Amino acid sequence: MIELEFSKFFTKRTITIIIASALFYVVFSLISDIQQISNKFASIDIFYIPLILCFHFLAMGIRSIRQKVFFDSLNIKLSIRQNIKIYFAGMSLMVTPGGSGELIKNHILKEKFGHSYTKTIPVLLTEKYHNMLSVIPILFIFLMFRESKEILIITSVIAIILFCIFLIIKNQKLCLNTMSKIPRKWILKEIPDNASSFYDSLLILFKGKTFFFGTGIGILAWLADAVAIYFCFLAFDLNFDFIYTTLTNFAPMIVGTILFIPGGLGVTELGMTGLLLQSGVVISTASALVLFIRFMTTWSTVIAGIIALK
Repeated sequence: MIELEFSKFFTKRTITIIIASALFYVVFSLISDIQQISNKFASIDIFYIPLILCFHFLAMGIRSIRQKVFFDSLNIKLSIRQNIKIYFAGMSLMVTPGGSGELIKNHILKEKFGHSYTKTIPVLLTEKYHNMLSVIPILFIFLMFRESKEILIITSVIAIILFCIFLIIKNQKLCLNTMSKIPRKWILKEIPDNASSFYDSLLILFKGKTFFFGTGIGILAWLADAVAIYFCFLAFDLNFDFIYTTLTNFAPMIVGTILFIPGGLGVTELGMTGLLLQSGVVISTASALVLFIRFMTTWSTVIAGIIALK
């Protein structure tokens, strides 16, 4: 059991983000007609809710396996149970800029298991990288069957950014120079003084089988999430095909991620709503669906993470 004082990490910034999220959803609902949204929620087919949660948490479970493999690659030995609890503990603060609150699991690894930040933070960064990288091939393949210039441009730009990041990591001098500029705050303060050790850990995770395994298992996780999203559409009696539902959710989501917006707040909701409106879905239904997807995925994960911290 992870015995950790949650309030220590529940900072003013995190509280501000949660309040801002709540206000955003209130305004979002009011603009879209809160009464009609309420009616849409009342008509949800609850049969799909267990299926949605099942596939979403299957995706999270798959990602926790990837974390275990990354830890093992750096000789950080944890039991399967410990690994899962630490993974979900990190999710408790995922609605922070760039998911930076997930650094809480690096603190747990140091305080409870004695692993240095310079050894564990590369795992978190590599996970973030693979979360974006592994969705790219899915988007490109699906775009072969359903054309969308907007999504193609977004996907291509992000793919280029990720490739540039890969080149930076592979260039030791450039990477070390970048790390020297990391602000000396909280658990990040150790990195500039231990940049060489940090880089060695990062490089191991970006080599050969470990890298390709991370990408492959990331794709599996996203496909499980895609099924969950598809069931969300069915719960609202929207019979779009699997490719459309995936593109409509994944494209705005990855934009929010690459921009380091807390939980993709605003970008994901507005982007997905816009794509739904283009397809002829009325605004009340589109807004209700977007909120429902958020509750079933992002916020259910945050709740699970808070439970994991107990």
